[in-house]
Amino acid sequence: MPRVRERNERRGYDQTVVWARRAGLRAVNGTESFESWFPRLLPFAYNVGFRFSGGDASFAEDVAQEALTRAYARWDRVGRHPNLEGWITTTGFHVALELSRQQRRVDRFDTSKLMFDVPGEEQRVADADELVHALRRLSSRQQQVLVWRYYFDLSVQETAGRLGLTESKVKDATHEAVSKLGRLLQRERKSA
Repeated sequence: MPRVRERNERRGYDQTVVWARRAGLRAVNGTESFESWFPRLLPFAYNVGFRFSGGDASFAEDVAQEALTRAYARWDRVGRHPNLEGWITTTGFHVALELSRQQRRVDRFDTSKLMFDVPGEEQRVADADELVHALRRLSSRQQQVLVWRYYFDLSVQETAGRLGLTESKVKDATHEAVSKLGRLLQRERKSA
């Protein structure tokens, strides 16, 4: 046991916390407060964020802050959890996933990175010509659905009524037409 005590002291663990945890006690120094567990839980939450991000300290701090905030908000239930380190690690991982997804959404739709180039009349004519050429390569049902949905701006239900189709058929045809149109236009632009 002396080696374990020395290792814990080197790591900076409070010996009363270590022995309380080994004994299965939730209380440290007679208290069960969040504040008494905070120093022990912080490294777990921080390490999850640091490893998840590949070494980004700022991201790790955000993960640790959010995970510990969630623990504090639910401390009446979380404080009785048999494995607080495991709970905070799992919560930190979920927080890291959420934050990385939010960041990807922000990056994906960041309009400041886009350059808006207003085309001249010649470019508009060329774009319209490309679009007409691509539209002709769609099936007649796909063409009809696109015209009713986007040119006349009808809803799925109204388009289904006009064409005598079910709503699901209109949705399927719209999805297939838009996907195929996108692929065709990309192909034409790459070849030009």
